[in-house]
Amino acid sequence: MLRQRLISGGLLALFLLAVILGTGTPTVAAVFAVLFLIGGWEWARLTGLATPATQAAYLVALAALGALLWQGRAAPLGQGWLMAAVVLWLALLVPLAGYRQHAPGGAPRWQWPLRALGLLLLPAAWLAFVGLHARAPGWLLYLLALCATADSMAYVAGRRFGRHKLAPELSPGKTREGLLGGLLGVGLLAVAVALALPWPPAQRVSLVLLSLLAGLVSVEGDLFESLLKREAGQKDSGRLLPGHGGILDRFDSHIAAAPFFVLGLNWIAG
Repeated sequence: MLRQRLISGGLLALFLLAVILGTGTPTVAAVFAVLFLIGGWEWARLTGLATPATQAAYLVALAALGALLWQGRAAPLGQGWLMAAVVLWLALLVPLAGYRQHAPGGAPRWQWPLRALGLLLLPAAWLAFVGLHARAPGWLLYLLALCATADSMAYVAGRRFGRHKLAPELSPGKTREGLLGGLLGVGLLAVAVALALPWPPAQRVSLVLLSLLAGLVSVEGDLFESLLKREAGQKDSGRLLPGHGGILDRFDSHIAAAPFFVLGLNWIAG
């Protein structure tokens, strides 16, 4: 399992690195659109859309929203969509904190609201990815590295020091100590990048604080995907990536962190 995880994760990382650094923003937008549409198909399945026709309709809706946002990415529509996603992620903190698993054998809950959330949150994350690449490819790489650091360091710290569960009803393996370890890793990464930038001190500090916020929100994305899987009775969102699961399993933290990070970066850097 670990070997499969390393191979599939490494190949995906190399592919994305080549696309992000070697192509223009339209190509990056197209590649991530395909990935997020696959994630949308997984989201549809997890929220009870079981037939090819209903799944196809969901993907058509996602694609239409993506095309609309591509046209309005620099207009108030794009910024408003990102802001709506940020507000929704903040609002979702309450149900995530109070989540309780249903009785064994119980029917999945909240299927329609969860489907609707996918239609807002997935296009918002895609739009944030596109916006980061348009600003500079390095910023998109930084977000990917930030979420990977948060996840990896949380795993290491949780295995070594974990004692107190973070959200046992959603993800029993996550601990508060792991969360702190992940944020420590993000903080170190952010400081290193901030010191390398030709920015004044205030902007550097703001970038570190924004990165810590994005790292914290990335955990919410992970927990929210756990809620989708818990309600669907599934362990993984899919089987596309051996050792990882599906696209949502790989990008769940980015879906939450990206809108926060791109809006914060726009404010900091102008």
